[in-house]
Amino acid sequence: MSEAARTRDLPDGWRDRFIEILLDKAPEADLCARCKTKLTLAEDAITPAIWKGSGPVMDVDTYPQAMLVCENCGDTSYFNQVALGMLDSEPEEI
Repeated sequence: MSEAARTRDLPDGWRDRFIEILLDKAPEADLCARCKTKLTLAEDAITPAIWKGSGPVMDVDTYPQAMLVCENCGDTSYFNQVALGMLDSEPEEI
């Protein structure tokens, strides 16, 4: 990867589109797998750190993930936005 920063802007309306795609693929995906409570979509997408050996690798591309959180038991599920077809697989260089 070049020294330029990489970005993946989530499209407008990504939250509604994410829920639509997810529930189409898995109709009960909005329920906690552990306690069956309704899940809440976190406000922002996240990008997890990549770990190799004893620490994080900072200069790699990662995929934004939507996060569904159970307000009852705290179980959290992550959904890759590229795998769901919401984003291209290559980020833009800025």
